[in-house]
Parts: sequence; C-alpha cells; structure tokens
Amino acid sequence: MLFLYSTYIPKQRKVASLVERPRAKTHRKVNFEDIQDQREAIGRKAEEYALAWEKERLTGADLTHLIADIEDRRERPGYGYDFLSHSAVRRPRFIGVKSVAKLREGHRFFLSDNEYTVSSSPEHQDSYYFYLVSFDGGGEPTELRSIVASELYGHAEIAPSSYAVRFNIGHPSKKR
Repeated sequence: MLFLYSTYIPKQRKVASLVERPRAKTHRKVNFEDIQDQREAIGRKAEEYALAWEKERLTGADLTHLIADIEDRRERPGYGYDFLSHSAVRRPRFIGVKSVAKLREGHRFFLSDNEYTVSSSPEHQDSYYFYLVSFDGGGEPTELRSIVASELYGHAEIAPSSYAVRFNIGHPSKKR
C-alpha cells in the first residue's frame, strides 16, 4: 500500500479553487451622445410603429372614424403618455410606447416617475396601456404587445434606476 501511495498519488495535491482573481478593470471610453442618439432613434421607430398599429387596431375594431381623433402627446411629457386614443366611443385609451429589451431572463423597459404616477392613478389605471415594441437584430420593430399598465405592474418588478437630487444653493453670507 505504501508503494502504491508513494508511486501513484502525488505528495502535494493541488486543490482546484472555485475562487479566482477578477480580471483587471478596464475603463472603456463611452460616447454618451452616440448612446443618446441611438436611444432616440429606437424610441422614434417604436412610436411610429405603435401609431400605425393603433390605427390598424381602430380599423379592425370598426372605429375608423376615431383615427382622426388620436392625439399625439409625445412632445408634451407632462401628460405621462405618448398618445391619447380610444378603446371605444367615449372610452379613452392612454398609450405609453416602450421599446422592450430582451434579457437573459425576461424583458425590461424604463419608466419615468411621471409615467408611473399617471399610469397608476385612479383616473388612468384602467385605461392606460403600454405598447411594448420588440426589435429584431437589425434594429427594426417586429412585434407589439398591448397590456394594461395595472395588469403589468401586478406581475413585474419595479425598481428605481436613477435618482433626482433636488436642492437649493444658498447665497454666501456677506459677513466675513
């Protein structure tokens, strides 16, 4: 037995570690203007795709006469939605268009505090729809899913992604 141990089993066995040193952190250059331009372009494509989809929805619902009543509110973010349309005659439909990113597990989009406040308010919660637009690898919209915001919120994780820091800067004292 001693012969076998000394011949076939090394005296100092190396134990493989599950822990490794991390790679050295690299600080890559980021062109924030390019990133913002890309996000704006994707957002515009999603909004145009959603508007065309909404017009088709109204046509299919035999509400073609309401297409002319769609209000474009994209340039007025205070409303908290992109388009005001109708689900039926005298039933408003508040539409927030979102470009959806596919993650390893699930999907994600970003929501402003104002959009969240408006979409979850008692007067909007049953008629606020997210139009979730997916894109192909070439950056073209391929699919739109419509979901009532309150239904989505019941099955989604909502987490802050940035913070607004508000403050006043006082004037320096004239006393010295």
